[in-house]
Amino acid sequence: MGMNYRAEEATVTRIVEVAGLDLEQLRRDMKELQIETLIETSERFSQALGFNGTPSFVTGDAHVPDFVDVEDLRALVANVRDENE
Repeated sequence: MGMNYRAEEATVTRIVEVAGLDLEQLRRDMKELQIETLIETSERFSQALGFNGTPSFVTGDAHVPDFVDVEDLRALVANVRDENE
């Protein structure tokens, strides 16, 4: 989304090992057209919403494009709930 770099293979391999995942299965999955399509769709959607990174939230009509602490997030959700009662 907001990042314009590719992770190096050694970094990805280490993350996969630490997570206990099957590296060969991950490589097969990454080649699947469906995965690429989902990633592209997600990226287009996030760009349309103005998201440039994670985390990003939409609560009601409010767009929260950056990190927000839990109390602020609770307040945003409470406001949306109050507006919709």
